[in-house]
Amino acid sequence: MKKVVLLMLLMISIFVVTGCGSDRVEYETLTEEEWKQFAKDNNLNVLDVENIKKSTNILYMTEREMGLYSLTQDPVIEELIIYKTSSNNTSEYTPVSLFYRSTGIPLATIIINDEELQNKASRVMVYFENGDKVDEEVNGRKGMIVANNEVVNDYVEVVKVQILDENSEVIYEN
Repeated sequence: MKKVVLLMLLMISIFVVTGCGSDRVEYETLTEEEWKQFAKDNNLNVLDVENIKKSTNILYMTEREMGLYSLTQDPVIEELIIYKTSSNNTSEYTPVSLFYRSTGIPLATIIINDEELQNKASRVMVYFENGDKVDEEVNGRKGMIVANNEVVNDYVEVVKVQILDENSEVIYEN
């Protein structure tokens, strides 16, 4: 009887170990062709695109809304996984529109609505509560995604965003 019980426990253990193997799905970013097709299908005015880890992030603006799509491919089920954060388009009312994500890989999205501010902008500085700061060149862009790639799977808030001119003078701060 003990042999039967031990044999059954051994079989269950083998089943559990092989059934819980490392068949983790390795998500994939989108190709340029794929994200451009997604943007076209959804009538998006794309302001910036960044591949961050295993997702393609699209900062966009439409006539009615602005926001961020985080897209990833699941190669096992061959399906696009879509996460969306958006708000009403406030570009007429505010010189700069900001969105933050504090979980996973923390990031800030910056949309410079004011044309004069956009023309003067040289760099963006994003400060995080853990003391990290990320410096990004504007290069004439209206919008940008600024990620803190040093943090993964943690909760870290953005505490300040600054836009600087070519003389490193702060011309906007939230």
